[in-house]
Amino acid sequence: VSRVGDLTQAREVAIAAVARSAQYQSIGVDIEQTHRVGERLIDKILTPDEIAQARRERAEYAGLIFSAKESAYKAINPIVGEYIGFQEVAIDVSWTKRSFTIRYLGSSSANRRLNDGRGIFAFTAGYVFSLFVIE
Repeated sequence: VSRVGDLTQAREVAIAAVARSAQYQSIGVDIEQTHRVGERLIDKILTPDEIAQARRERAEYAGLIFSAKESAYKAINPIVGEYIGFQEVAIDVSWTKRSFTIRYLGSSSANRRLNDGRGIFAFTAGYVFSLFVIE
């Protein structure tokens, strides 16, 4: 049975995710310190709309967006093999469902497959974890 998987680590925490490739074409995982994204990084990582949202949202919003973008990139890159900039991806968060979706804003038609993926997230012990799958 063929499998897909990914690894991530931050400081003393590591996570691995594995799935059957018959179910998912690719998966990406990421873990970040909740408050890692400060003012000096926010303009590089978040789109203008996400920055405005970050000003209205919970303190951990910017960390979640960074983690979600990282997990999405890790899921699509093995399929497409193209670089994706942080500004080419917008994240839509559902706090109640603990999930997120991607809107690919760039020009690569292959990377538009991100729009069909789905992600989940969780917060624990000062970290935010995200998992993004492409079926």
